[in-house]
Amino acid sequence: MNFFKLLLIFAFLLFGSFGQRFLRYSNNDDAFNGTKDSDKLLSSDITNAQQEGDDVKLTGYAEEIELELDELKFEYCSERIAQNKQRCMDKTVYVCYDAESPDISLQGECRPNQCRFEAGISSGVKKNLLWFMQSGHSTSFDYDQDTCATATMMSPDAAVSFQTSFGSCKPLIINGKIKLFVKKATPECFLTVKNAKIWTPTTTRLPPTPSPATLSSAEGSKDETSNATLIWAIVGGILFILFIAVIALA
Repeated sequence: MNFFKLLLIFAFLLFGSFGQRFLRYSNNDDAFNGTKDSDKLLSSDITNAQQEGDDVKLTGYAEEIELELDELKFEYCSERIAQNKQRCMDKTVYVCYDAESPDISLQGECRPNQCRFEAGISSGVKKNLLWFMQSGHSTSFDYDQDTCATATMMSPDAAVSFQTSFGSCKPLIINGKIKLFVKKATPECFLTVKNAKIWTPTTTRLPPTPSPATLSSAEGSKDETSNATLIWAIVGGILFILFIAVIALA
């Protein structure tokens, strides 16, 4: 009789252990699926760069954009709106670029391995100013006109399309590619990278993505299978315990 009581106790313990393991497996499986869904959300990224002919237009914040080019040449233009006002008056575009030997005085809000480039439009004496880096490095133009200016990054000074130059860094171009960090730009007040191409890595073709209906059906079948397994496990455990109890009390 004592043997059967011990067997009954062992059966209870075994069933409890099995139940805990099954619940733990189910929770881990749900957590795994949740992680996968969040990874898909985090991996999605919208880049604020558009290819326009031979140039790339930077129109918004982007932590990393990789471009193919031979030299890093920026272009910034003014744009008049109603009553000869400037659309980008007192607004700034701000870009960081990887540099071979970053100058700490030119880093600004960029990463330690980068140098900055800024451009903007501001009011001058009876004229507007288009400036690079600061208002002292500028070209003036009449209120009823528009203008564009370019700056090619090199060390120790940039090559600009107007008279006053400014200090800059030599861009770090590796195998014809460079990485940029766009901190400030908008679709209305944008910066153009001349003679550049947006680089995208070559990827192997992946199998077709299942449709939402297929995924939903698969997930439903998986849930039904898990529920059925749990029910049969519980029923089987109860029957086993009853069987042992009958033997022990006989």
